[in-house]
Amino acid sequence: MKKLPGFIGPQLAQLVKEPPASDQWIHEVKFDGYRTQAHLESKKIKLLTRSGLNWTDKYPVVAEELKNLSVTNAILDGEIVWLDDQGRSHFQNLQNSLKEQDSDRIVYYVFDLLFLNGVDLRNRSLLERKKLLKKILKGFEKTHIRYSDHVVGHAKEFFKTSCDFDLEGIVSKRLDRPYVSKRSESWVKSKCHQQQEFVIGGYTSGKGGRTGFGALLLGVFDKHKLRYVGRVGTGFSEKSLSELKKSLTKLEVKKNPFQLNAPKERGLHWVKPFLAAEVTFANWTKEGILRAPVFHGLREDKTPTEISVEEAQRGPGELTHLKAKIQEVPKSLPITHPEKVLYKKEKITKLEVAKYYQAIAGFMLPHIANRPLALVRCPDGTAKDCFFQKTITGKIPEGLQPVSIREKSGTKKYFTVDSSEGLLSLSQMSAFELHAWGCRRDKVDNPDQIVMDFDPGPKVFWKQVVQACYELKEILDALGLKSFVKLSGGKGCHIHIPIAPIYSWDQIKEFSRTLGREMVRRQPDKYLLKVSKKARIGKIFVDYLRNGRGATAVVAYSLRARAQSAVAMPVEWNDLRKYSSADCFSLNEALEHLKRRKKDPWEDFKNLNQEILILN
Repeated sequence: MKKLPGFIGPQLAQLVKEPPASDQWIHEVKFDGYRTQAHLESKKIKLLTRSGLNWTDKYPVVAEELKNLSVTNAILDGEIVWLDDQGRSHFQNLQNSLKEQDSDRIVYYVFDLLFLNGVDLRNRSLLERKKLLKKILKGFEKTHIRYSDHVVGHAKEFFKTSCDFDLEGIVSKRLDRPYVSKRSESWVKSKCHQQQEFVIGGYTSGKGGRTGFGALLLGVFDKHKLRYVGRVGTGFSEKSLSELKKSLTKLEVKKNPFQLNAPKERGLHWVKPFLAAEVTFANWTKEGILRAPVFHGLREDKTPTEISVEEAQRGPGELTHLKAKIQEVPKSLPITHPEKVLYKKEKITKLEVAKYYQAIAGFMLPHIANRPLALVRCPDGTAKDCFFQKTITGKIPEGLQPVSIREKSGTKKYFTVDSSEGLLSLSQMSAFELHAWGCRRDKVDNPDQIVMDFDPGPKVFWKQVVQACYELKEILDALGLKSFVKLSGGKGCHIHIPIAPIYSWDQIKEFSRTLGREMVRRQPDKYLLKVSKKARIGKIFVDYLRNGRGATAVVAYSLRARAQSAVAMPVEWNDLRKYSSADCFSLNEALEHLKRRKKDPWEDFKNLNQEILILN
C-alpha cells in the first residue's frame, strides 16, 4: 500500500465572466473561507493551508471528527468556512471565531478526494473522485465535516440563484478531467461581486476620534513590481483596527514599497508588503483604482508576492484562444543594437527575433513557465560562435527569476521565465534558442514529462523519421499514454508524454530507455540506442537521454540557432505526414502558420497527469 505523499499543490480556478453552459461541467458553491487539505494516516490528522502551512491546531474540532472516517489513509481537498443561520459563509466571522477559539459554526466542506487507501486518485476523473468522496463521507451530514455537493449543467440558473442568495459565486469544474496542481482551465470561477486579495503597503493616520489608523494602502504585483491600487477605510471594527495597527507597527519602514503609481502625499506610513487583505469593491476606475472597497479580513494563507489583479476571461472554451494568439508588437522595442543581423541568409535582425517572441508569447509561456532553462546564445549571429549557457552568475536581467538547485558539485543558480518581459530580456541577450528541464522549479526531483528524441543518422529519409514517430505512438497508445509530437526545428522530431510529478529521474530515465529498447527489439535494422555517430549511418538514434536530471530539450515554439531560421513547432499527430522536414517552419512561416491555426494541438497537454508502470 502506498504511503501518503507530502503536501500536494492545490488546483486553482480561472476567473471567468460567465460559467460554462455545457453538461460536461459540474457547478459547486464558491465558499468564502480557507482552502484546506486534510491528510489522514492511521488516525493521525494534518490540516494544511493552500501554501502547505500546518494549521491543524487552529481547527481541533475538524481534526477530531476526521478521525471517524473509515479509511486507512486519505487526502481530502476542501474549504473551512464559518456559516450563518442561512448557510452562507463569511470570511471575517471565520477569522473572529478562530481568534476566539469558537468552533460552533465552523464547517469543513470537502469537494475533492486526491488519495484513498493507498491509491493516488489524481489521474482519475473528477466525477469518479467525487463519487468515492461522497461514499466515505456518508453519515457526516450534520457534523463539522460535510460533502460539497454539485449540480450538472444548468449553469446560468445555478449562478443566478447563488447570487440571489448573496453567496460569493460558483466554481465550475470539468467532470471528466484529472486533478492538476496549478491554475487550470478545467476549473473556473464566476463571482457575484468583485472580491480578491490585495497587498498592504502602508496606512494613513486616523482622524477625529478614530483609533488605530485611517485606511490601508493597497497594491498588487504587476510584473514583479508593487502597484498602488487605492485605499480601504471601511469594514473595520474597533477591535480589528486596534489589532491590525499592532501588526502594522511591527512592519513599518521608511521607504515607500510601491514602485508603480505610488501615492506621494505627506503623512503616509509605509510597511513591508508582508500582509494580504481580503477586499470587496464595486469596480475599477480607468486609472486602475478601486471603487468603494470594503475590508473583510487578513489572508494569512496566501503569499503577497503571488497577488495580482484577477481578470475575468470570457469562458473556458475561449481561455486558450485569448491567451494563445499572435500579439500586436510595437515597431520598436527597448533592446540595444536592434539592427544587428542574427540570421545572415535571411537578414533577420535582433529586433525581428525579439518581435517574434513577443508575438508568440501566449503560445510559448505555458511550456516554459516555472521550468529551469538553458540557452543557446549567439551575440554575433548564427554565422559566428554560439555558446550554451545553463547557469547564471552576477546580476539577473529584468523579467528572469532565479532558482537555486542543489547538485553533487554544490548549489547552482538557474533561472526561469514566466512573462513576455522575460522573453524580451532573453532577446536582449541574443538567447533565442531555449531549452527546458522536464520539471517545474518547485519539484526539481520529480519530472512531469518524458521526451523521446528521434535523431536521424546519415542516409535516413524524413519519411522514416515520421514512421518512427507513429511506431512509438502505437506503443504509447497500447500503454494508455497520450503523447504529443513536435517538429524539432533541426533534423528530427520530439515526442512529449506528460506525466504526474510523482516519479524520480532515475525511474523516468529507465522507463524511457525501456521504450527505446522496445523499438530496437522490434526493428534493430532501423533504430539504435548507441550515441556513437559511426553506428548511426542509415539508422535513427532513439534518444532517451533527455530524461535525466539536468538534461533539457528545446521548448515548443523556440527558434533554433542555425544558419537559417527554424522553429520547434508542435503539430497534430494527424498532420505529421504533411510536413516536408523537421525545419520546415522559418520564423516568418511560423508566424503565418499560427495566425491560420484553428486549434492548439497541445491544448490538453497541461491538463494531463498520467501515471506509468514502474517495474522494481
